[in-house]
Amino acid sequence: MKHELMLKELESVAKQQNIQVTYESISEKVGLGGLCRVRGEYRIIIDKQSAVADRIAMLAQALSTLDIQTNTVSEPVSQMIRYYSS
Repeated sequence: MKHELMLKELESVAKQQNIQVTYESISEKVGLGGLCRVRGEYRIIIDKQSAVADRIAMLAQALSTLDIQTNTVSEPVSQMIRYYSS
């Protein structure tokens, strides 16, 4: 599966879970971003300068920490999420 398609599918999974995904400028000292809660709602913040592969990894890792049903996504995306949950 192409990286761009995988990224779009991961973003869609987050949206289905009511998790906002934003791409922002983040200081190198802070890292590439991650999952956080803002006013009680989950949000995934990713450095907008990061490569597509890093964005995919960040989204999959963040989603793996939540109770996400992966039976509605493609097998490559499901495998990626499961990879980070173990």
